Parts: sequence; structure tokens; C-alpha cells
Amino acid sequence: MKIIKILIFLCLFLLVFNFYNREPKKILSEEIYLSSQPTKKKLLKFINKYKIKSVINLRGENEGKRWFEEERDFLEEKNILFFNLKLSKDKDFPRWEALKFLKIFEEIKYPVLIHCRDGYDRSYFFAKLLMNLKDKDLGKRFYKEAKIWSFFESYKSFLKEKNIVENSKNLKYFIEKEYIPEDFKYSLFFEKNQEISKDKEFLIFKVNVINESKKIWILKNNLKEGIRLGAKIFGPFKELPEDLEDYFYENEGKGIDIVRAGIEEGKIYPEEERVFEFSFKPPRDEGFYFLAIDMVDENVNWFYYYGKAPEFYCFKIY
Repeated sequence: MKIIKILIFLCLFLLVFNFYNREPKKILSEEIYLSSQPTKKKLLKFINKYKIKSVINLRGENEGKRWFEEERDFLEEKNILFFNLKLSKDKDFPRWEALKFLKIFEEIKYPVLIHCRDGYDRSYFFAKLLMNLKDKDLGKRFYKEAKIWSFFESYKSFLKEKNIVENSKNLKYFIEKEYIPEDFKYSLFFEKNQEISKDKEFLIFKVNVINESKKIWILKNNLKEGIRLGAKIFGPFKELPEDLEDYFYENEGKGIDIVRAGIEEGKIYPEEERVFEFSFKPPRDEGFYFLAIDMVDENVNWFYYYGKAPEFYCFKIY
């Protein structure tokens, strides 16, 4: 019995030792390396051995977490480019992160180290995306059981529907213009542009929403959970931004969350239409404003994170 315990201990020790000391996986002949979450010691080893110039973390920015702050500070000290994207193997590839990736793609310096926590699902997914934008193939080692891989199924369907070939140009177009995960498809309709007196007490309008996904939306009569309509306000501006979508994606954090509609118990089924009514008090300062109106899964994500940009309601205070 004692010998068996010793053997089990040795096996576990070897597994842990190999996990923490394994070399990163090199993607074909490219200067792309995949790794599990590296320690500071491993980062130094990889930088020296493989001449790493960029690191891409797929676990997102995690301020306050030791592993993230240690990695960020160390790479800054070594003058290594550090990029952060937030991916989950069990969720759709967020369009928000996909758009960020297109910008990162232009800035990456090679060799590049890509890591998630374990160095598998998310890292291989991202490596395939990166290789496809370089008009090259990753190979056959895929982890398609993870939900994030559904992105490539959507991309293939798009290519088939348009009868076009698979290449980097079409992939970029798909991400920028077409990609919306199935669970986050919907349509909004409302009257858009107005001039409003700053003395007007409330602005009231109706929004028609159609659930175009295959998912049942659950409404709740509290602000802690449930799907409902929301809006953020931006402004004042002397003139409205030329491209509202570009401005929104670059300045999303500057918007003020002002309204919720649909705080009730109920369900919205696929293909069902619902009319939401909401009101808010117009700002006092004169100028141009716009609302970014979108569906929100309370305390989870706004739909624009995974799907298309919000609809924009523009108005002028005079």
C-alpha cells in the first residue's frame, strides 16, 4: 500500500512538473507560440529563448489579480507589447473583442506568445483566427466542442451564402459588417432625429423590438437580472461625430447609463415583437446628443458586446 501511495505521488508530481515546465507550442512555421498562463519566470525564459516581442492574453484585463498585474508590469519593464482580449470557451466570440482583434492584428510584432489559462481552447481558436487573417491554415488540431468555435461555423455559412472564397479580406469583412452571434440577433424601430427644448420636462418615445434569435428572452421585474431595453447618452457636441458607430466603440465608457424599459415579469419568444416605452429628462446644456439604445442582459452584458452596434437616437437641445 505504501509503495502504491508513493507511485501515485510521483505521478502527480510529474504531471504538475510537466504542466508548469512545458514549452510553448509553435504553430507550424509561423512565429506564433501558444502557452498556458505563464509565470514571471516562464515569461523571462520564453522571451530569451524565443525572442518574443508581443504577448496576447485571452483572459481579459484583470485589475487586482496578481497574475495579471505581474504579467503586465513585467512585460512593460521588458518593453514587450501586451494585448488583452476577453474570450470564454463556453460563450460566443464577442463581436466587441473581434473588432479589437482586427486592430491588434495590425500592431502585433513577431514572434508572439498567445495564452489563456490552460493554453488549449481559446489559444487554438485565436491562433486559427490569426492564421486565417494571414491567409494560412492552422492545421487539424481544433477543439470544436467549445462554443467559441461556432464563430467559424457562422463564417462558413456566410461564405456559402455569398458564394465567395475563404480569404483574409472576406474574413475581415465578415467580422466588421456581418458577424452577429445567433443569441444576440434583434431589430429595433423608432423615430430617430429631433430637436428638443431644454425646458421640456421629459422625452417620451416608443421602441419596437423583434427578437430575431432562437433564444427566449426572460424579463424580470428587478434590476439585478433579466433582459430589457437600455440606453446610454453621449454629449453635448457642437456637431455630432461623423461616424456614430466608430465613436461609440472608441468611447463606450464615456456614455452615461440613463434608462431601462421592460422591468416586468414575462418572456419574449423568437420572432415575437414587443413595444417598449421609456422616458428621460433631457439635459440642460445646449448642443447635440445621441442615445445608444440596445438590449441588455442585466449584470451580464449589453448585447452590443456580443452582437451588432446599438441603434442611435440623435437630438439637439436648444
